[in-house]
Amino acid sequence: MAASVRFLVPSSLADAPAERRALEQFLRQGTLAPIEVEVARSYDELATALMSGAAAAAWAPPYACARLEAVALPVALRAMRRGQATYRGAILCRAGQRLSLEDLGGQRAAWVDPESIAGHLLAAALLKRQGLTVHSQYFGSYRAAVSAVLDGRADLTSVYAPPAGAGDRVDLHTFAAPNAPLQVVAFTDETPNDGVVLAPYVSAELRRALTTTLSTAAEKPEGRALLQEVFHVDAFEPAPPGSYRALYVALRQLRFTDTTG
Repeated sequence: MAASVRFLVPSSLADAPAERRALEQFLRQGTLAPIEVEVARSYDELATALMSGAAAAAWAPPYACARLEAVALPVALRAMRRGQATYRGAILCRAGQRLSLEDLGGQRAAWVDPESIAGHLLAAALLKRQGLTVHSQYFGSYRAAVSAVLDGRADLTSVYAPPAGAGDRVDLHTFAAPNAPLQVVAFTDETPNDGVVLAPYVSAELRRALTTTLSTAAEKPEGRALLQEVFHVDAFEPAPPGSYRALYVALRQLRFTDTTG
C-alpha cells in the first residue's frame, strides 16, 4: 500500500469533519494519490510540518504563507474571493455596546490564534498604531472566538472581511448565526489571501496534480461547492512570486513589539 500523502488544514476546520472528508475525496479523485486531510493544531505546527517534510501540502493562512515563502517554499496557489486576491479584518463587538476603536483599550480580546492574520495580527497591528493595549485570549477558531464575545467571556474579536473595494459587508453567517447580535467596530489594513503551499520534497507529478485539481475546481459544480464550503473562496490562481514578502516584514515587526497582553 502506498504511503499516505498528508494535506494539512488549519484548526478552524477541526469542527468540520464532513468538509474535511469532502476535501479528501475530491483531492484523491483529482490526483489519484492517497491524500489524507488532517488538522494542524496551530499555524506554527502547520508551517513546521511542511518545512520538515512531515506533510506534503497545506492550506495555509497568509502569515504562514509569508513565513514559508521566506524560507524558499513558494506559495503555489492563492485564493480568490469575489474576484479579489486580498482581504482585511473586521473587529467585532456585541451589538449595543456602542464601542468605537478608541474605546477598545483595556478590553478583553478573543483571538483565533497568535499567527491568525484576520483573527489576530491585523487587528493587533491596528490597535498598536492607536496606542491601545488589550487582554488577549486565543480560542483556536473563528467560531469559538465569536462565541466568546457573544456569551460575554470577551469584549471583542476579529474575523476576515472583504477588501475595501468590495464594500463593508461582513458575512457573519460564516462565524455565527445570521442574526447574531454583533457589530463592526473597525476594519484593518488588507493582506493577500490564504494560499496552498507544497513541501520541497513533493514530486513534480504530485505537484502538478494537486495544483491542477485545485486551480480547476471552480470549473465543476462539485468543485465550486467544495471551494465555498471548505475554503470559503471562489477559485484558486497561481500565486505571483514574492506575494507575501511585504506582509512578512510588517507582521514580523509587530510580533517583536506587540503590546497585547
